[in-house]
Amino acid sequence: MKTKADIRSHYLRIRNDTTESQRQEAAATAASLLAEHPAFKKSEHIACYCAHKNEFDTLPIIQAIFRAQKKCYLPILREGNTLGFVRYEDGDELEVNQFGILEPFDTARKVSVDKLDLIIMPLVAYDSQGRRLGMGGGFYDRTLASMHVHNSKPHLLGLAYSSQHIEELPSDSWDINIHSVITELGIRIF
Repeated sequence: MKTKADIRSHYLRIRNDTTESQRQEAAATAASLLAEHPAFKKSEHIACYCAHKNEFDTLPIIQAIFRAQKKCYLPILREGNTLGFVRYEDGDELEVNQFGILEPFDTARKVSVDKLDLIIMPLVAYDSQGRRLGMGGGFYDRTLASMHVHNSKPHLLGLAYSSQHIEELPSDSWDINIHSVITELGIRIF
């Protein structure tokens, strides 16, 4: 089996080769699918992320959260290479963090991860068992480490292009699996 680094490099190339029109179409489709996702329907507090570089565009997803009158949260970097989550409302000021990723400027409206119903996560690749390969920083894995894998809250949802699917990813003991993924082709629940 290839290493995570080899797989990451391969799937980053695939993600980077996605055309702008494919990106826009996939993002619009994913936002429509999200509204039909069982976890979304029963969620009130939803964390998303601001897409960075060639990650799956989340703007239509964030707009869908607002349209459904649910509360949206965005991640911020914290000490210990973990993430905090801050309430985000349309028009709130964002700033660029050390990695060039937009995050809320005003961090006064933090919420603990266990208060979230749904976390929408970026990824580089995912497999048929719900394993997720990220950028390699481990931010989500460390942040969610205290959760039990079978805990029903929050629901962990990956956002990806169907081309980011691999049959099987290597796994480490600290890796946190996702519960479902949305691609331009549909919803897959693990």
